[in-house]
Amino acid sequence: MVCRVDSLEELQQAVDHFPNTMLDMGKHVGSQFLLEEFLTGPEFSIEGYVDQAQPYVVAITEKQLGAEPFFVEMGHVVEAALPMSERTALIGYIERVVLAIGLEIGVFHAEARMTERGPILIEIAARLGGDRIYRLVELTTGLSLPATMIRSYCGVKNPARIDPLHIQHAVAGVRFMAFETLGRFGAVEGLEQVRTMSGCEEVEIYFNAGDVIPPLIDFRGRVGHVLFTADDRATLDMRLIQAESEIRLAPQAA
Repeated sequence: MVCRVDSLEELQQAVDHFPNTMLDMGKHVGSQFLLEEFLTGPEFSIEGYVDQAQPYVVAITEKQLGAEPFFVEMGHVVEAALPMSERTALIGYIERVVLAIGLEIGVFHAEARMTERGPILIEIAARLGGDRIYRLVELTTGLSLPATMIRSYCGVKNPARIDPLHIQHAVAGVRFMAFETLGRFGAVEGLEQVRTMSGCEEVEIYFNAGDVIPPLIDFRGRVGHVLFTADDRATLDMRLIQAESEIRLAPQAA
């Protein structure tokens, strides 16, 4: 339920559009809205953990956002393609944020944009990243963030940290699929062909035939995903594009 507004009129429309009582995963999350400054620049998420009160960034995730005004996340890539200077600035910034807000245990997932003023935080939470990001991290670094989180909460020291400034040879990416028009979910073809492609780790469809497809204004409008690995970014992008072209989604006939 994120929406860009550029005027008081658009703000009123956004408030009127969303329900007074909001639900997330079936739980009430409140009825207040947060109005924030719009930040210009590429968006990233930063995955890490805290061990003995010291924060460690283990991966930077490149975010692939859908069209404004809703910014639906349609894909993620680990490790993000960033110049070393920006990578270093982003890592240092997030580690200072973690210390400033007092996170002392467990994993963290932060989101930030690289702006003309440098990195600026959007949000941070003491949790795993969603959208299969923890799996992308494990495929590229060998580090299981869920296991890291459990060890931390159990008071078990984690192994030596991964150097986040060392660019990995392997990359991993997830791409989400959606319908261009609303309706009910119908048929899907091409899944088995995609599963046989080199680098394919996951192919999943979230809906069954006849299910109503919500509008693509947040994650609930996505109908499935593909997840691939590759030895370089160009190959990864090619595999994701090919996989999307192989999968054919058809709405249910009226």
